[in-house]
Amino acid sequence: MRYRNFLGLSSAAIVLFISATGFDLPKLPGGGVPDAIKALPTPDMPVPPLLVTGVGKTVYLFEVGRQTPENDNKVNDKVKEIFQRLKTAALADEKYHAVAKELEEEWKLNTLRVKNPSIPAAAFPGGGIALYTGSFKDIKYEEVLASILGHEMAHLLSQHHLQRWNRAAATALMEIGPKITSGEPLDKMDPKVIGPVLGAMGIGYVVGEDLPLEREKELVADCSGLVLAAKAGYDPAATEEFLHKQTDTPQLFKLHPPFGDRYSHISKTCLSDAQTAFHKATGGKQKHDPALLPDVKMS
Repeated sequence: MRYRNFLGLSSAAIVLFISATGFDLPKLPGGGVPDAIKALPTPDMPVPPLLVTGVGKTVYLFEVGRQTPENDNKVNDKVKEIFQRLKTAALADEKYHAVAKELEEEWKLNTLRVKNPSIPAAAFPGGGIALYTGSFKDIKYEEVLASILGHEMAHLLSQHHLQRWNRAAATALMEIGPKITSGEPLDKMDPKVIGPVLGAMGIGYVVGEDLPLEREKELVADCSGLVLAAKAGYDPAATEEFLHKQTDTPQLFKLHPPFGDRYSHISKTCLSDAQTAFHKATGGKQKHDPALLPDVKMS
């Protein structure tokens, strides 16, 4: 399958990431884990960021490799335009500038044809974002897509993937390091090991482990993503209206807080700041009229 080649390429990268952290990850007889590694994960001692990033990049390539890429140039050009505006806004943002600068050469977005996705987009540690065009029928407008992509970027810019590790998940991360460097496919690994790792990163859905980021982090990303999209010139009122029209959480957003909670939070907490950011957007950025996304014909 295509993704195995991707994994082979990323394995070399993982070796470098692990070397940079100073962890040799030796394989012990009987599959044991060294005491030094067992002692690493604690609430006060986070997992090595480079190792998390390396695994995130591997999982991103795995996800991209197993899906069908979108081949409509009109769709891809529009997504690229929105993504570029968001990246520019992140670089100019005082809060996110430092991390955005680090990610400047690492950002990647692949638009994938998934007919009935459970989420419209996902962010992977290391800068990868997967966007599923099957969600366009629900999203409909550029402004809403911009806030959704902004939400995913905000997770990475806020480094949420480094803030929710428990001892079991962190120890499992250390265990799968050698497996990844050896080129073992993710779908061949023990779900009991890989599931908690990807769940801690908020991307567990890739292996069927529905463990979304905590509700609070999702709501924070809603606000940050809305403001980021506003700074990129997208009117936040379109997203508020989109959430207001939803009555029940559909399949598309099953890994996020209920729409009622999100709408209430955005209306009461985020909208004022986002509107201020939108009105301050300069340099021809502001898009005042809602724009429909290109039509995507899913076979």
